[in-house]
Amino acid sequence: MPALPDIAAQYLQGVHIGAAIAQERQRIKAENTRTAMEAQARAETNNRMYLEEQARNETEKAYRTAVLGLQQQKLAAAQQVNQQRTQHAATVMAHQHGFDIGVAAGKPIPELMAQFPLANASTAMQLQKDTELQKERESSQDFRNRSISVQEAREKRESQPKPEKPVRTGETVVTDPETGDKTTAYTFGTPGATPIPPSTAKAAPEVKALPQRKEDLEKGGVYQTHSGPRVWDGDHFVIQTAQP
Repeated sequence: MPALPDIAAQYLQGVHIGAAIAQERQRIKAENTRTAMEAQARAETNNRMYLEEQARNETEKAYRTAVLGLQQQKLAAAQQVNQQRTQHAATVMAHQHGFDIGVAAGKPIPELMAQFPLANASTAMQLQKDTELQKERESSQDFRNRSISVQEAREKRESQPKPEKPVRTGETVVTDPETGDKTTAYTFGTPGATPIPPSTAKAAPEVKALPQRKEDLEKGGVYQTHSGPRVWDGDHFVIQTAQP
């Protein structure tokens, strides 16, 4: 007859086994709890990282939008300034063109400056002054040349031998059949020579005072200048020459 198992030993073994099972259950439960907590922590971490990433993206987007807006404003301001400068340059060019055309047409500089205030008149005014100065120089040189020519002609005429004066030998009264005017004709040289009509000497021309305006000068008129009596030929004063 086999021996009966020791009840106490079985009980103890059962107690140990039950304790081991309970302990394993506690370990599994704790492992499950820890796993759940870790999963929740990871989820929370991931959610926080997602929210942070989304916030960074929104911040960067807002920053880029602000930067682009500032750039657009700068471009709009630059475009406006460029349009104003371009319009001003076009206006200045139009004024300068009109001013140059007026100068070429001989219009007065003050009138053109009032009509085209944006034009640069300094160059045109200097050119006009240079032109007037050149005309004055040419006029002075022409006057000197005329004076030299008249002086040379006078010296040449004076250097030539003077013919002997003829001797008057008689005179004849001549009557104009139409007007009835009488003139005396003189004969020179030998008796019986052909009578030489007397020269009709003209009276010396009247020397006039200089008028206030150049337009009032009469061509061929004799005027008293600072250099003496001079004849106005329409452009310059010239020395009066003796009439033949």
